Amino acid sequence: MVTIPGVKISDFRFKHRSAALLIQNGEVLKAAGKYHDALKTFREAEAICLATEDDVLEAEALTAQGEIHLAGGDRTNAEQCILRSLEICRSIKDWLGEAKALKDLGDLRQTMLQYDEAEELYTEAFLIYTRNKHRPGQAGSLKGLGDIQLRQQGYLEAEKSYVRALDVYREINNRTEEARVLKDLGTLYIKQSRWTDAEQRGTEALDLHAEIGDRFWRARSLKKLGSPHLAQSWFNKAEESFAQAWYILGETDDSIEKAKAYEDLGRTWISHWRYDDAENSYSQALKTYTRIGADWGTESVLKCISNLYSCDRNILG
Repeated sequence: MVTIPGVKISDFRFKHRSAALLIQNGEVLKAAGKYHDALKTFREAEAICLATEDDVLEAEALTAQGEIHLAGGDRTNAEQCILRSLEICRSIKDWLGEAKALKDLGDLRQTMLQYDEAEELYTEAFLIYTRNKHRPGQAGSLKGLGDIQLRQQGYLEAEKSYVRALDVYREINNRTEEARVLKDLGTLYIKQSRWTDAEQRGTEALDLHAEIGDRFWRARSLKKLGSPHLAQSWFNKAEESFAQAWYILGETDDSIEKAKAYEDLGRTWISHWRYDDAENSYSQALKTYTRIGADWGTESVLKCISNLYSCDRNILG
């Protein structure tokens, strides 16, 4: 019998706990930002699948683990899990699992700044979903393409991709993903300094997250809403948004989003000339980025610290 190191098959009550139910529970934990508990649950599901030779659910459990690793900045384990899932899906001709793994692999390549490969993977996933008339998958792939286009400053193309994804999510009444794309549109408008549009989309996303009770993604939308407030010198509103986001994210295991929240608070403190508070926030962000190996985050916060010291020196004369 195949086993997973650290997971004892004898611990499972096969008559009462199915791999499918474990995966479902893991997804609930992941959506709440409880990554450690979710990963443990997905690994338990994988162990059951290995024991029962359930390839379909094994691939699903592996993909879910890959997403957790990716959210936590562990790209090595993320890649291993996603590639194993992709291999299984192709061997059993599970087109839905294959498309999902391709999309997740695109997300991974995007974090590695391998934009051309990421775009190819998103496109391949989109074509599979389109061929099989899978609307949620189409929308997710379009969102991924929008992310790539945004990172490469293809703002017009990104907006088209996001709007197409938004239309699909509204068509199939997926309120959760609708809110997430609205947040992405807000990010796009921030990049273009379209502050009114950014605030409108951010507020729409925030209202939707509140309506469906999604605290984790509500925190992300609060972070995005703080940026147009800060840009328009609405410092109190910005501070309130960033502080609320930081508080909610403190309940989760999402290290990257916590670090970003610290970074946002640092920018707010600078606007209030609270340089000691800004330095403390940036230091916390730097520690987190360094711990999880997020080089892009480390580079970003080091620039913020450099700007902070420049401001401090100018004040001191």
